[in-house]
Amino acid sequence: MNKRVIIPFIAATAVFTSCDEDSFPGLMPDYTDVSDEVPVQVYVGKSSGTVDVKGSGEIENYGMFAGKSIYVFAFSAVDGVRYDAVPSQDDAVPSVLLFGRRATLDGKETLARWADEETVNYPSRQYSDYPYNFFACYIDDIPLTGIKATADKVSAKITIDGRNDIMRSNAVPPEGEYFCYNSARRYINPTFKFSHSLVKLNFKAKPGLTPGHNQEVDIHYVKVKSRSTGTFTLASRDGILDLEFDDNTATFVLTEKDGSEYVKQSIVTRDNADSDEGIIDLAGGSALLVSPEASYEISIGLSQPGLNGGAPADNVKKIKLSQGEFLSGNSYDIIFEVFGRNNVSVGAVLTPWSDPVLLDDITDDQRPEK
Repeated sequence: MNKRVIIPFIAATAVFTSCDEDSFPGLMPDYTDVSDEVPVQVYVGKSSGTVDVKGSGEIENYGMFAGKSIYVFAFSAVDGVRYDAVPSQDDAVPSVLLFGRRATLDGKETLARWADEETVNYPSRQYSDYPYNFFACYIDDIPLTGIKATADKVSAKITIDGRNDIMRSNAVPPEGEYFCYNSARRYINPTFKFSHSLVKLNFKAKPGLTPGHNQEVDIHYVKVKSRSTGTFTLASRDGILDLEFDDNTATFVLTEKDGSEYVKQSIVTRDNADSDEGIIDLAGGSALLVSPEASYEISIGLSQPGLNGGAPADNVKKIKLSQGEFLSGNSYDIIFEVFGRNNVSVGAVLTPWSDPVLLDDITDDQRPEK
């Protein structure tokens, strides 16, 4: 069968090494005949670092995927096949193998289980080398609706709320290979390493210098204005899976890590220039997940005992980086230096934010209970 194979080129979103290193997990038996059926199995891949999952917040490790869903797409890698093709019983071989098939992880193994528990097999016999490209997305608790397919890609409209972690991946086979019946027989299965599509903002408060006296300041809330709706590319012939936001905006309010309302915190200004202690994480280290921007409008509610009946003042600040923009997949510490009810400065620092780690890479206290 003559064919031209297209392989997605974004190798950074999936990791493979040689079969000898057991990097291609598989639960299938040794097949001896091309008439044997071989099921499609997908896995989550290996990464380094940490990531959190109502919105559920951000995902720190694959153990936090337990009970969560990913959506998998698989399209023919043969040149000319359309991503909006309508499957037909007359098709000798399916050009669309998977279309938004939901799979779940239990947080203990990297094999993703199909939610409907039904098996999908690779084409076999004379089509045993028919190749497919695989894509996956994680959209937290956002319903996957309004899917639109064109000749070259599949996309969906999504709305974020500041706590949704949006991630995407395309599985890249080893050099000289592609995903098909024959490769699956050799335990070469699509393996996804997810990358973040949003910007993570962490918030800290630092005591400001008030020479000659200390004063207590209460922090009531933190809000960020962000774009909130956009088009998420779920699968694409060129392998580029992006999230393009439109002009709709929303104000996201920082919550505790469990999604509950922010609990008021207090900070005491410092009267000694030599002291730089007392920096606190706001909301216990919770974060907001927002659209990539050149700058953000951020507000913080501050009050002082005995002033204005303890009512908070809404301090609105515009924050931008000294160089460049706030980029998707990056994490930034937003640091408020608090001097009083109506006196606060704010700055931003780039901090590490890695993709989800495999269970083998996490510490015992991070592992989910069995």
